[in-house]
Amino acid sequence: RPKSLHEVAAIEYVLDRVHRLPNADTTRVAVLGVNFDGMPALVFQMKNMTARAVVSLDGWEGKRNSIATVQSNLHYDPRRLRVPYFVIEQDEQTPPAALTLDRTIFDALRYSDRQWLVMTQMSHAYLVGNPLAHMSVPAERRHAYELLVRSIHRFLDASLSERPAPL
Repeated sequence: RPKSLHEVAAIEYVLDRVHRLPNADTTRVAVLGVNFDGMPALVFQMKNMTARAVVSLDGWEGKRNSIATVQSNLHYDPRRLRVPYFVIEQDEQTPPAALTLDRTIFDALRYSDRQWLVMTQMSHAYLVGNPLAHMSVPAERRHAYELLVRSIHRFLDASLSERPAPL
């Protein structure tokens, strides 16, 4: 099986285990994918339709080289994504052609309330790392990380509340 199908199965496995926990609120589930795992998070929701929101942090489904990979997935069906979808991408100054930002997948998800955020001057390593733990991170990057974390929190609060709010 392609790697993304293995990752979808891993999300399904974890969710199955969460459903067995007596105190878990399984009515308010969101899926978050980081880097390559943005694609499996998206496809997981298209296959299962059990999460109430999907977040992708610098996910490959937003890069030119991965469009065919996502579209060829057995479970890819834009009509089945009907929950809020939040994509955060990096803004490389001169990315290789394959890693150029591309909204093809994002734009196909027209049945979903979507947000696309591009963090300027944020490399991949900075975007997906844990910079707040390092004191040497410049102040402007710290502010960018705080914006990133607050944006994800606001998105999930709006999507997972008892009465979901429009984004």
